[in-house]
Amino acid sequence: MEKLVLSFQPKRKISQSRWTTSGCKGYSLQVTMTHLISEHAGILYPSDLQELGELITSKWRAGDLPPLKPLRGLPAAIIVPHASYTHCLPQLRQAFSSTFEVQPELIAVLAPLHRPCLREDADKGRSIFCPESSLWETPGGKIELALSSMDALAEALATDFDRNDCYFQEEYAIELLLPFCLRRFPSVPLLPILADLNGEAGWLAASKVLKHVSAAHPKTLIIISSNPDSSCGNGWIHALDQISNSLEWIPGGQSPPITATKEWI
Repeated sequence: MEKLVLSFQPKRKISQSRWTTSGCKGYSLQVTMTHLISEHAGILYPSDLQELGELITSKWRAGDLPPLKPLRGLPAAIIVPHASYTHCLPQLRQAFSSTFEVQPELIAVLAPLHRPCLREDADKGRSIFCPESSLWETPGGKIELALSSMDALAEALATDFDRNDCYFQEEYAIELLLPFCLRRFPSVPLLPILADLNGEAGWLAASKVLKHVSAAHPKTLIIISSNPDSSCGNGWIHALDQISNSLEWIPGGQSPPITATKEWI
């Protein structure tokens, strides 16, 4: 297959993204940049830094849910919903209320992929994806991405894994959590992971991710971004059940609140 490689300065800041489009069948487009940008700021959540900070850090807001029992140790995991702040801000605030007593050295955010895999990844059975970029730009500043942890995942997952920024473009499930991560843990590197969960292989690979991250990095906070109105939420719980019982985890954003229990209401 002939490959067309172009180098230029696009408006969107992406890193080594590979595309195969119907308009250029048989060709791939390769673009090299350095960091990801937050494309939903001002759409699904505020882009104004002061307004965003007040939403995240204010001690009490109308509609707040009761705080959750705090996590006591690491590694640990919380499950949070993903939607616009108009719909899920109370749940996000409640879920992150459980993290004030832990000081992680790594934050791993896992989320389901909301777009089809590229043809080359589907053909090779890849279902777990990390970015190639080293930084993620947010309204509150840039977040360092954990490149060494991505390299370790690539080795641990072998053929299940690839690094490609294009999957993270316009993907909101991780981006919506970044303002909370940056405010709560401003200097902690981030490991963003997207999983293609359309099939048993994807769930098995997601379980491998949870097991590897919790074992390789004991001081890790795992944040699972899920839609609690779908089977995806229950799927993450099954994946969590397959790893060590020593991993404490909390399904966040519940009413009434659930603390440190393995049940999704």
